[in-house]
Amino acid sequence: MLSVNQMRIFGKNPVLGSDFRNHFILLLMLGASVTLTVCLASMTHATSDVSTLLKALKHNNAKIREDTARELSVIKPEQLGEKRPEVVLALQELLKDKSEVVRFQAAETLAYLHSSDKEVVAILIQALKRGRPYYDLGASMALGAIGPEANEAVPAIIETMHRYRRQEHFWSGPGLDDDWVTVLEEIGTPEAQAVIESVKQKKEMQKKLVQPISILSDNSLGSSFVALGFMWLFWWSRSLRKTGKTIMCWPILIPIVLWGSMAGVNIVDTLSRMRGATQGINPFNFQSYLIIAAVTLVGLVPWALSWLRLRRGKDTVESR
Repeated sequence: MLSVNQMRIFGKNPVLGSDFRNHFILLLMLGASVTLTVCLASMTHATSDVSTLLKALKHNNAKIREDTARELSVIKPEQLGEKRPEVVLALQELLKDKSEVVRFQAAETLAYLHSSDKEVVAILIQALKRGRPYYDLGASMALGAIGPEANEAVPAIIETMHRYRRQEHFWSGPGLDDDWVTVLEEIGTPEAQAVIESVKQKKEMQKKLVQPISILSDNSLGSSFVALGFMWLFWWSRSLRKTGKTIMCWPILIPIVLWGSMAGVNIVDTLSRMRGATQGINPFNFQSYLIIAAVTLVGLVPWALSWLRLRRGKDTVESR
């Protein structure tokens, strides 16, 4: 019989017994086998799903063909495995489908499968020229997925972006500009780069325009300071009214509520970040800053006009 020291030398545990290591290895092998079985089953299931989708692409119902093509667009190309050439061929046949929506969806899916077929690009360009919101962004993103080989689509993408910007105007903010910029960057022609620069200049101009408001409204200290300032202004105006002075104070309640609410939101956001929150409150956009400025002025302007009338009356009395 081995001593305790001899057991330690030979890797045997005197308490757990000599078979402990063998049992542990057996459990590891069993776990690996289960994991491998699950992976193989999922791969087989994925293959069978693709086979089912391929059959659905030939369905008599156009809506089913469209939905099937869309479902294939969310499957990564590498997940299709050996079925990828068959899927591409089936989608290419749909490019000649009698339904315009099916043709568009097939072209969009082919773009995400990294197919740079000229017919795909032509159909997506045609979809952009239709000027329908249903197609615009989807077709643009698909052309961006194709990349530099879709360079002939740049004029149509730019025209679509300008159409949206004409509808939004300068004051409505970037809107979908970020999406268009991403698409144009992926294609990367000189014409696309010129448009990208103009969009960036517009956003920089907007940023400078609202910077005084954003500095105060985007942090708890700034928004609290503004709210307290309006509260003091309201208290001071009320004290003047009590002495018989004619000055408006109630409109000041509007910016008090506005900035006080923002201060509360910012404080909650700061506390949640301190507790480890990974995502805070989304920052305001350009339109939001304009609304903050407008609401603040709604309360401040009437007070300022009444204060100017009060000062003018006081100066008139003193001059007499």
